[in-house]
Amino acid sequence: MIHAIYQFLWFCRNINVVMYIHLNYFCKAVKRDKQYHIYPYRGANIYIRSKSEIILHGDLRFNEGRDDGRFGRSFISLYERSKIIIGANVTLSHGSLIRVNENAILEFVGTSIMNINLTIDCKQLIRIGNDTMVGSDVIIYDSDFHPTAYQNKEFATHTSPVYIGDHVWIGTRAMIMKGSNIGMGSIIGANAYFNSQVPANTLVACTPSRVILKDIKWARDMTEEEIENAKMYVNG
Repeated sequence: MIHAIYQFLWFCRNINVVMYIHLNYFCKAVKRDKQYHIYPYRGANIYIRSKSEIILHGDLRFNEGRDDGRFGRSFISLYERSKIIIGANVTLSHGSLIRVNENAILEFVGTSIMNINLTIDCKQLIRIGNDTMVGSDVIIYDSDFHPTAYQNKEFATHTSPVYIGDHVWIGTRAMIMKGSNIGMGSIIGANAYFNSQVPANTLVACTPSRVILKDIKWARDMTEEEIENAKMYVNG
């Protein structure tokens, strides 16, 4: 009984209760498997425009991570006919800025943990794989968002999908730009600017980014479970 009371008090202190009830039980744009929910921590802001959807096959914890009682602000904006697909439990820490533009799709394939001050701006398609870990202040774009022209060519806005494979670790302040395709089990180093393709189990670092090592593996810690888990994400 005491534990249940503590959980209730914690929930009321940390979660925006009115938004939680609205999103999970009254908002028609949220399509969820019965056991899964959106947990909007205090300071969370979610704007859902016409014919857009959030599809839940796992829990979404949004603006999470301020245990000292202070909350940053985070924003999710879905424009017309856009989608966010949550394939398993996903945590978006405080300071997140997520924008899914008209007709675009942002998909989290599996479990993901996103650190503070994440920026995602999706014009067409961004797909983030299972067991992905993203450091603080990371930026992920799939478009230039503004038209450019070279010599006598017509102006065009250049957009290309971003694919981040399973068990990828993206370091602090990395920038993942349009056309990126990151193979399973790879590491993108801190401050890297990345806009190309790399095979599985590759370490990419430096600015401009270049391949440093191949056939690399990584784990969250040194426990036997995590080491064995890391061995699953090896190509071939």
